[in-house]
Amino acid sequence: MAAGLKPDEFIGSLKNNVPGIVVCTGEETFFKEEVFSAVKAALRSGSPGLSVTAIDPTSGEKEAELGFRLLKDLFTSSLFSETSLLLVRNGQDVLKSVSKELGECMASGRSFRNRVVFFAKSVDGRTRFGKELVKTGGIVKCRKLYSSPPYWQKGASDESELNLWTVKKAASMGIRFSLQTASFLTTLTGNDLFGIITELEKISLSIPHGEERVSTEDVERSTGMSAVHTPFEIWDKIETGDTAGALETLDAVFCNGMRSASGKLETDAGSIAAILFGIFRERVRLSANVALLVWEKKPDNYISKCLNIGSRFYLGKLKESAARLTAARLKTINTGLLAAERHMKRDGYPGRTVIEQAVVELSRAGK
Repeated sequence: MAAGLKPDEFIGSLKNNVPGIVVCTGEETFFKEEVFSAVKAALRSGSPGLSVTAIDPTSGEKEAELGFRLLKDLFTSSLFSETSLLLVRNGQDVLKSVSKELGECMASGRSFRNRVVFFAKSVDGRTRFGKELVKTGGIVKCRKLYSSPPYWQKGASDESELNLWTVKKAASMGIRFSLQTASFLTTLTGNDLFGIITELEKISLSIPHGEERVSTEDVERSTGMSAVHTPFEIWDKIETGDTAGALETLDAVFCNGMRSASGKLETDAGSIAAILFGIFRERVRLSANVALLVWEKKPDNYISKCLNIGSRFYLGKLKESAARLTAARLKTINTGLLAAERHMKRDGYPGRTVIEQAVVELSRAGK
């Protein structure tokens, strides 16, 4: 595969020169469309009457016929403007069919009257065409952005390419985004760049430009979506012994925040840990008491009245938990949770590692 420029590097180079042939490689359509728009704007600045044509060989036209027409159009002046621009979407096969002729034309120094942009998967850097294209700066690498940080930044969960790009794009639109807020937004949209831009445009209409940084609540309110988990989602996975699922949800909670019982969005690691410890401890205590009363063969109405449990559904869930966890095991886990909470309060430690260990212990006991 031939070397190429990043989209922002290529767009910056258009101030000096617009290559006769531009090939956008990779799988990210957003960057390809962005490059095409930049080429079109650069050409229109010198030729307001620019003629623009977009074709797609998948619509039925054969590659050989399309390639011949393309070669002819590159050197033929338009009747209506000095320069015309041709866009070839899904152009891998067409590019392959004419790459030899294009390489010879470029090597001979023949100038193109018009311009063409290909959306393709790759360019073979070993061919004459590939080598000539590298010389002119006509290859643009439009790959997908990583939604996770690179391996050498393990632990820096917000510093992914996708989140860094989102912060930069938001700034260009007058929106102040933190990496944490960008991580929250991309959790909702995935690495769909078109979707991210759409949401940023919506946010820009509802948030005054240049003011305080946009919060996760602002994003949630603007998008109408939520990636925020509740503590009970973690507990449901713990009860079924789903250690991996519980830890995954826990990671999302520490990254994006968590809804408290009052509906407030908590993002502070210490507050989240304290809330989770309180809920886990209460569920463990109730499950232990239910297990004891079930062992004594007490009826459900007695258990509900004794433990002040008003919901039959909730009582059923506690009985399921009690059946999986023995009273002795629950007592041991509860002791561990209390010790961990005292450690967290005494040392002021955020509690993420401690609570991860607690989740593992609890979910193992639930298997």
